Amino acid sequence: MEAINNKKPIESIFGVSFRNDGRFIHNPQRPLEDLTKIKIPDRSRRIWKGYQYYGFTLDIVESSRGCVMPCNFCSIDKIYGKSFRRFSIERILADIANAKQHGANFIIFSDDNFTLDVKGFESLCDAITEAGHNDIRYIIQASSTGIASSDTLAKKMARAGFRIVFLGIENVSEENLRLMKKGNIIEKTKLAVKRLHEQNIMIVGGMIIGNPNDKEEDIARNYEFFVNSEIDFFADQILTPYPKTGMREELLNAGLVTNKDDYSR
Repeated sequence: MEAINNKKPIESIFGVSFRNDGRFIHNPQRPLEDLTKIKIPDRSRRIWKGYQYYGFTLDIVESSRGCVMPCNFCSIDKIYGKSFRRFSIERILADIANAKQHGANFIIFSDDNFTLDVKGFESLCDAITEAGHNDIRYIIQASSTGIASSDTLAKKMARAGFRIVFLGIENVSEENLRLMKKGNIIEKTKLAVKRLHEQNIMIVGGMIIGNPNDKEEDIARNYEFFVNSEIDFFADQILTPYPKTGMREELLNAGLVTNKDDYSR
């Protein structure tokens, strides 16, 4: 907008795509922001306030950006590249305190993968508890591998007020996990589920079905695993060849994408 107002050429704005003579021009990507210079959101400027989530007043806090995992059904690496950066604990606590001042008693962390830095996560849990911010509830998105990698993390999470985890289980087929570049995480998933449930932390289990070689019994096996593991909520989705994902390229090359152009579907 500043470029338009100041008659600055749009070609000089990093990160912008624009149409020129019927074709799109993609400018060079904008460099990643310096997280130490990003202020917490000015929540007082919101037009719509007091959003409710199952009776709680909800807000969003960010503690890190990016993910370095190789999962090929995801496109987050096209936003931040293969990078992972965490905000300082002091800034995260200030963000939580600010959200609480504006009435929040339930916070969703928007991080792509909260457990990439397990030691950092444990330190944050300790800091939240020490600051008295464990008087509200938190929900995060995490990997089975990360949760399973520590025998103290789930306990610290519970003390800090973490109540719900969206857990990337994805699938219980070794073949499908290889296809999604998740590795064989089945045993780690079982351990992660056990540790979270021991601390009465609810699990939203992420499941991806409809993979190229799936038969009916393969899909049923996933639901059986979720039921037997007492997963609290199922977040099941059909494998979708989203733009800019490695999975899309593989499925296109295999001739398995019948709709190549209508992105609304």
